Amino acid sequence: MWLQRYQKLIAYVFGSLIFLAIGIYDGYPLLNSDSNTYINSGFGLFVPTDRPIVYGLFLLITSLGWTLWLSVIIQAVLLNLLLYRFFENKVGEGKVWWYLLIVCILSAGTTASWYASMIMPDAFTAVLGLALLNLYCNTNSRKQQLFYIIIAFFVALTHNSHLIALTLFSLLMFFLFLFIRNHKNVLKKSRTLLLASVIAWLVTCLINLAGGNSFTPSKMTPIFLVGKFGENGLLTAYLKENCDQKHYTLCNYQDYFPQPAFAFLWFDDSPLQKSGGWDKNRHECANIVDDIVTRPRYLFKWAFLGVDDMMHEVMMTELDGWYCMPWCKFDQETAVYKAIKEHMGDAEVKHMIDSKQNTVKLNTLFFNNATKFVILITSLAVVLLAMRRGNKELLYIYSVLMVFLLLNAYVVANFANVLDRLNSRVIWLLAAINMIMICNMLTKNKSLVANE
Repeated sequence: MWLQRYQKLIAYVFGSLIFLAIGIYDGYPLLNSDSNTYINSGFGLFVPTDRPIVYGLFLLITSLGWTLWLSVIIQAVLLNLLLYRFFENKVGEGKVWWYLLIVCILSAGTTASWYASMIMPDAFTAVLGLALLNLYCNTNSRKQQLFYIIIAFFVALTHNSHLIALTLFSLLMFFLFLFIRNHKNVLKKSRTLLLASVIAWLVTCLINLAGGNSFTPSKMTPIFLVGKFGENGLLTAYLKENCDQKHYTLCNYQDYFPQPAFAFLWFDDSPLQKSGGWDKNRHECANIVDDIVTRPRYLFKWAFLGVDDMMHEVMMTELDGWYCMPWCKFDQETAVYKAIKEHMGDAEVKHMIDSKQNTVKLNTLFFNNATKFVILITSLAVVLLAMRRGNKELLYIYSVLMVFLLLNAYVVANFANVLDRLNSRVIWLLAAINMIMICNMLTKNKSLVANE
């Protein structure tokens, strides 16, 4: 009786703690070399030129200016809440131990806990995926639908990749089901979601305008795109064909491309830095981007290369290798150390310095291999169980999930980088949904046997 009464509380509390397993093991929330930008922007109340301020504000509010542990706890609670809601809808009540087993497997055998425990908006990419799955695949009240849309709206504000992905997802879902009967509810949800994404675009632009970055989603978008064009080889082709007439500064470095996009953006010896940096090159990069996207020959080539990059990205399931590299230590000279010391204080700095991440004791190899194994085994189990009994609901759920995963891969691969982190932050959702649907099918099979 007590289990039935408190099973949701048990799932919420212990599920959230399990999602934070890697952070707890590390001794401090995981950090990225970009974490300082979000911390500084939120606590300093300034809008960065290259990313939104909203995740920084999330850190400011949730940390209470005391500890970043509170921020990752909120991330884990939100992930756990949405995952349990989906589990409860598909498997039913009274199965809390099944759910906790699933979360244990996700935290011990996939990348889920790494991103839940990280001071980066990457945790919210999976939040967006779970919100969309709950919105489209569950039986919801109007209040619940509104809750999922609000969550999706907030997540869209935390990173521009989320903003683009949400817009493309709502458009794609609308057109996929436009000519299919008995899917008026999907069309209605997609229209509402599209409206939410349009409002999110507007809010993002207004925040940038208020922060002195002009009415734009990101002042530095042209530089990111030029970096991407350098990575896929399109920039090299464009410069060789147009430098005789255009005389861009980057023409002096056209033989330097292609290179990884992040190297173009951040490395000191990149053409961008050698020719004056971000601010000096922004207008030139904007002209290059305008020229490429308005000329069909280059635009079609970008689209073709984009599909290839997407397929490479969607197969990348590993954590970034830098987690176990000596140079990822955040010592007194790093921007991350300085940001935490300035805004969190000496006590937080001590915990960060003593963490396993900062003493290079995290084992990424195990999780990289375990993630592949868990996804493979659970996917095979789903296929075998589904072959025994046809299931239209199963097909629909995986259609929604695949649309989201592919769109995430497409957006990051074409507007940012082909990078492990940008796919491994969400690929664990496949294992999560696999295990939930395995429980769903096993429960249905038991019910059928009992009735027979």
